[in-house]
Amino acid sequence: MTHNTGEKEEIMATRATAKAPTRHKDFGSNEKKEAVTFSVNGEEFVAHPYIPGKVLIELGKRARSEDPTEAFDVMIELFEVALEVESLERFEDMLEDVENPLTMDQIADITAFLIEEYSGRPEEQRED
Repeated sequence: MTHNTGEKEEIMATRATAKAPTRHKDFGSNEKKEAVTFSVNGEEFVAHPYIPGKVLIELGKRARSEDPTEAFDVMIELFEVALEVESLERFEDMLEDVENPLTMDQIADITAFLIEEYSGRPEEQRED
């Protein structure tokens, strides 16, 4: 039995496809998961279950800046993106509250917590 060139190529392609292992990984979906919550100074705050990955990547890149002002801006932007509106309003008020203020340690700890929640990876321990 003889095959023309086109038939031979088709047979070879079929055999190659049949033998090639299939590589596939399902990365799930953005199924609704519970909101992220935390408490500080006796108040509970609610953050969105997810934030866009690109936002987290961009904030992460900027957080490594040697400029402390940039690092502070990144923290504030993270809160603005992550916290639900009502929580954000209360959180911003608390940032300026002289009677019940948030300390820099608390702000840094909340930031690390949110990054861990959104990235699924623990933050590097900061040096005190």
